Amino acid sequence: MRFLSWMAIIFFPALSMAQGLMHYTSERYEYSVMIPEDWRRNDELKTQNLAMVVVSPEGASLSFAFYSLKDLSPEKFIENYQKSLEKQVSEMDLKEKGVIKSRDGEATYLLYDFKKDSVLVREKVCFYHRAKEMAVLTASREKAEFHEVLPFLDEIFPSFTFETRQEEVEK
Repeated sequence: MRFLSWMAIIFFPALSMAQGLMHYTSERYEYSVMIPEDWRRNDELKTQNLAMVVVSPEGASLSFAFYSLKDLSPEKFIENYQKSLEKQVSEMDLKEKGVIKSRDGEATYLLYDFKKDSVLVREKVCFYHRAKEMAVLTASREKAEFHEVLPFLDEIFPSFTFETRQEEVEK
């Protein structure tokens, strides 16, 4: 099973949590998520499984990909996804694997480091399961500056849901 025909390395510049969050809904892929209000879609970055990339004015990005599980369990999908990553990136070092609370219940995440063009990168990937589908949200940055995106990820990743109802968001 081929999981990653292309792996987006997405870097975040320093951002301020003073930015408000807005509710984004995709009727096509049937999901909702909170994103910073001044981030915009960049459809030029879309690939086979990549449904959307949002980009900030400063160049920050976050990718949303969807995969069919077919006959795989969610656990086996994540295991295979991790093995695929290990084959594609140089010196991958898994730092943490855990579970976060999400609007749909729970999501599994991987936090790992790897080398990209001699630069040490930290990446966080969250997996959200629904029936025979897996949503994969990916954020990455140079390891030394990854802490700058954590406040955003702490808001964005738990806000993901496979529901598409509109909600009011406090600014």
